[in-house]
Amino acid sequence: MFEELMDFTMTGHGVSVQFRVLRMGTDCLVLAAGGDTGHIGAIAFGDRDECLSNAREGHREGVVTEFIYRELESVVPGGLAVLAGIHVDGITKEQITGVIALCEEGAHRIAAGLRQDQQDQKEEKGGNQNG
Repeated sequence: MFEELMDFTMTGHGVSVQFRVLRMGTDCLVLAAGGDTGHIGAIAFGDRDECLSNAREGHREGVVTEFIYRELESVVPGGLAVLAGIHVDGITKEQITGVIALCEEGAHRIAAGLRQDQQDQKEEKGGNQNG
C-alpha cells in the first residue's frame, strides 16, 4: 500500500512540471512529468549507499532524476525511486535550463515536505506515548 504525500505543479519558461510523491512504508517514489507529453524517460533508484540510474535511448531526464535522488536520499529512510519524463516539442536551450531549475526547486520543496512529515510523525508518536 502507498500513501500520497505531495502533488504539486511548478511552471516556468513556458513549461509545467508536475511532481507527485508516494510513500510505501519507509520507501519513497517521486514522479516528475510534464511539458507537452509526460512519459517515463529516466529513473534513479536505490538506497542511501547506492544510486542506480538509467535513461531510455534519446532521453536526457537522467540529469533531473539523479539531482532529485541526491537531494532526497538523506531524507528518505528506506529505498528511493525517482522517475521523470518531460517532453517539450522544439525545446530551446533556455527552456532546458528552466526545466532543470524547476526540477531543482521541486526537489528542494519535496525535501522540505519530507522533513516536515518526519517531524509530524515523531510528534504524533510522542503524543501517543504520553497520552
